[in-house]
Formats: sequence, structure tokens, C-alpha cells
Amino acid sequence: MFINVWLAITDTAEDVILTRLRWDEQVQGEYSGPITERQHRLFRLMADQEVVRKLFKTTTAQGKTWKLWSISFNEDNNALLKIKFELDNLVVLYPGELNIVGAWHRDGRQVGTDWTDETQTATIGTPTYPIPASLIDFMPDIDEAGTRPTSLSDINLVMGQSARIF
Repeated sequence: MFINVWLAITDTAEDVILTRLRWDEQVQGEYSGPITERQHRLFRLMADQEVVRKLFKTTTAQGKTWKLWSISFNEDNNALLKIKFELDNLVVLYPGELNIVGAWHRDGRQVGTDWTDETQTATIGTPTYPIPASLIDFMPDIDEAGTRPTSLSDINLVMGQSARIF
């Protein structure tokens, strides 16, 4: 099953994550920083991260600079539940540094209370990760003049993914 998750990450947390993603153990030796191997595997799943991160606008809130990461998972139900656990754990471990700001199935439905429920429709259940009003701050400008969007819209849909239901 395909799930796409948007994470809001502070620039400080992003620096730590990127340091781990770029770490070369053959050159730099064994990594001993704060990112665990499980977290490293999770963040590696963000395809083409250098490009995707630039699609969204950087925003400032709570005195911190925030960036949006879009990570997709195409896994079986058991793996998705483990990924959900790891994401929830990251939010607890790094309060004020990482927030989950949305999750969608391939067909555009928000991920509901059960990540593995294929029958859930967009109108049933409470989304696992409700979309905060501040998500619009990450949307890119509409035009070259810097006109800000008035509603949420899709960015970088993966091949075959339907438009998100915001």
C-alpha cells in the first residue's frame, strides 16, 4: 500500500538528519550521532530529497525555521504500522523540532485512524495526522510576483497518485 507523509522539520533537525544521510562510514568512520539506524532508513525513503525539499516554501514559526519533507512508503500493512510507530516516536523524541502535517493514500484520501484500512473513505474516520492550518505557509508562491496561495494544493504528485484531499 502506498502512503505519502508530509513532515515539518526545523532547520536544526534537518541539519542533523542530512548529516546522517550524507555520512560516509568508509571515509568518516562509524556514525555515532543522535539519528538511529531505523530513523536513517526512514529518512532515506525520501526520493530525490534535494529536489523535493526545494519544491516547498520555508517558513518561520515559534522562532524557528521550518522546512517540509515529503516521504512516500509503498509497503505491506505490517511495515506501514512499524513506520507509523517510528514517525510517532520521532515526534515524541524531538518535540518542537518535527511535526507530521499530513498523510495520504495513493488515491488522495487522508490516512485515517487505521493506516491499513483499504476500505476507509475520505469522509469516514478522523485522519491520523490532521492537517494544521499553518500547512499553507509551506505552499510555494502562485506566481513570480510572490502571490501567496489562499488554499492548499498538490505539490509533486508521484506517478499514479491522485490529487490529495485536503
